[in-house]
Amino acid sequence: MLAFPYLVPAGPYTQLWDWDSVFLGCATLTWGSRAYLEGSMANFLAATNLTTGAVTGCLTPTLPVACSSDPKDRDVLVHAKPIIVQGAWLAAAAPGGDPAAFERFAPAIEALLSLPNPNPNPNPNPNPNPGPEPEPEPEHEPEHEPKP
Repeated sequence: MLAFPYLVPAGPYTQLWDWDSVFLGCATLTWGSRAYLEGSMANFLAATNLTTGAVTGCLTPTLPVACSSDPKDRDVLVHAKPIIVQGAWLAAAAPGGDPAAFERFAPAIEALLSLPNPNPNPNPNPNPNPGPEPEPEPEHEPEHEPKP
């Protein structure tokens, strides 16, 4: 059973989804969703593996807690989720929020933040094939005012 109140995207779902919770929680803050955004992130932080920093992208209200799109494979969505830390910060920083609510999850937050970069490519250019170099601008003579 999930220990904290949480957000559900809509429709037939009863599951708690990571990105959906953050987007829905932020979009509906003015309608009182802060406690549910906080609870959603608290549920994910409570489910975070403190050794690997992995957490599923979906939690269910009953066991098995981890879910996936394949009913036979319940851990297919397990991976690192920095969005959980961002959602927790947004809930704590929102009006009425309290950063102390997440202090008990400090080990989970540290586990999520200490993961190695999965793409250690030092090239800051995300396009591996940038194409030809642009041609240089032609030099222009300074314009002179016509002589009378």
